Amino acid sequence: MAKEVIVYIEKEQEIIAIDNFGISIILPDDWAGKYGYEINGNNLAVYLLSQREDRESDWNDEGYLFWIDCLDEVYPMDYIYPEPGYTIATTATNTYRLRRASDVQYDIRNTAIAEEYVAMSNSIGSIQILLTDWLTDNSINTSNMVQGAVIVSYLNNGEVTKTVDCDAEQSQIISEIIEAQDFSLEQGSFLSDILIMFNGAEYYMNSTTGSIENAGGYPYSAILSVEDLAEIMDLLNE
Repeated sequence: MAKEVIVYIEKEQEIIAIDNFGISIILPDDWAGKYGYEINGNNLAVYLLSQREDRESDWNDEGYLFWIDCLDEVYPMDYIYPEPGYTIATTATNTYRLRRASDVQYDIRNTAIAEEYVAMSNSIGSIQILLTDWLTDNSINTSNMVQGAVIVSYLNNGEVTKTVDCDAEQSQIISEIIEAQDFSLEQGSFLSDILIMFNGAEYYMNSTTGSIENAGGYPYSAILSVEDLAEIMDLLNE
């Protein structure tokens, strides 16, 4: 049986405990009063409350921001799911993952709701995930839970050919470069040969042109400067 995790918090925070998973999540402070959630069996679903409460909309059953699933299959840390998301932890029998919405979940005719959804979706990467002692001890891929750690997968026609866990110095530099980008370009089509993951976010990048896409956010893409692209590639080639 999973041990109870005890979290000492100086101020009240937005916490959802998924007891049957052995996982708790701490949401951004500014989500207070804006979200709701459902726990059904092996699934936690978090949704935008205002979309559910909009009685003039046909989208009252939508508004989902993300899910946390417990799968009966065992997937590797670098597995690329059909939907945007990432592996939280893997035991000998189960995989725990965070899954983001892959389609529109809000009524685009309601500007206020659309803006609120986009803002919250863009901050999903700052969600903190806590594991019980039992899940931590029995997780095959504990390195996936290091806050701020950058994981890089090299792609060939969408298939992962190699995965690298960056060290603390590499992770800090790469994450700072990416977080400084203005992802204001409309989503375009370009060949991605690198997938960069950190803090729950995924970025698909072309190592030659510097085109980079925020897989779960909006707006979607940016183009790295020559200097930033060179610095990232130099770090990855060390």
